[in-house]
Amino acid sequence: MLLRNACALLGPRLSLAARADIGESGGTFDRVCAARAAEARRGEEVIDCEGLLAVPALVNAHTHIGDSIAKDAAPGRTVDEKVHPVYGAKPRILARSRPGHLESMMRASCVSMLAGGTTTFADFREGGLEGAAMLARAAAGLPVRPVILGRVEAYDGVARAAPGRQAIGAPAAAAPAVAHAAGRAACRGQLRRARPSGFIAAGGRHCVQYFAALRRGQKRIAASREYLDGVAGGGGGRAMPALALKGGPDGPWEPVGEEDLYAFVDESSGFVLTDTSGHILAIVDSDGYSKAIVQGIQAGERERIEAALRADGVPEFRGKVTLPV
Repeated sequence: MLLRNACALLGPRLSLAARADIGESGGTFDRVCAARAAEARRGEEVIDCEGLLAVPALVNAHTHIGDSIAKDAAPGRTVDEKVHPVYGAKPRILARSRPGHLESMMRASCVSMLAGGTTTFADFREGGLEGAAMLARAAAGLPVRPVILGRVEAYDGVARAAPGRQAIGAPAAAAPAVAHAAGRAACRGQLRRARPSGFIAAGGRHCVQYFAALRRGQKRIAASREYLDGVAGGGGGRAMPALALKGGPDGPWEPVGEEDLYAFVDESSGFVLTDTSGHILAIVDSDGYSKAIVQGIQAGERERIEAALRADGVPEFRGKVTLPV
């Protein structure tokens, strides 16, 4: 893979190169050309990255992605009421969550990190060995590297600090000093193994593919929106942008299709309208992904617009339309 025309941060001081070509081979970015154009190898995929910024993969040094299932728990409460390891809302939610559900939420957080350029993260896991194994399963097969750190789940003196509170699954503190020493040694070993060396291409490929697809999808949205504004009339400005991407999160991201079809959507199609005074008119691709929409189309207006669409040779889409949430 060859990334052309990217703006890039290069070298140990992350110096800015306004235009650079970056080549990848065997899972590693192996050539960076900032002063001249790089030669594409035979059969190599070339991606135009103009307008995109290439940076070394990011490392998040402190995460708790087990909290993915309870990100908005206990709104308006104090920090202790939200996350205290003994009587907070978060440990209660975790204790009552099905392992498979929690694991799927953790995997979704891994995918979210990849989309933002993070390919390594250090996570403080609850739940002992099974908690660590759950994160390993959640990240399996993804181009992301979790550094799994255990945490001591023994809270000496909790009863004195929080009278009347009952611990959830917290064992007595038998040997906290020994546990802390073992934990520190394990952390040092994991962090040594996690130090990044050069460019890591796995997550980078995912992020570049995501943003390159997004940029193409946005261009297609703009073209469809401009056309729909002209057809809908009313002085312009009625058409709203819709979806730029399809696919993901576990598969590759793709831009919405370049082809234009039209579809009228009403409540009988199973959608709840935000404007109930008429139909939604959508310009969609061949898979039914909406690229631009106009709401509040009245019956008489619909006939006029539909005639204009047919005169322009725009076919009608007859299938399930995917609208923005």
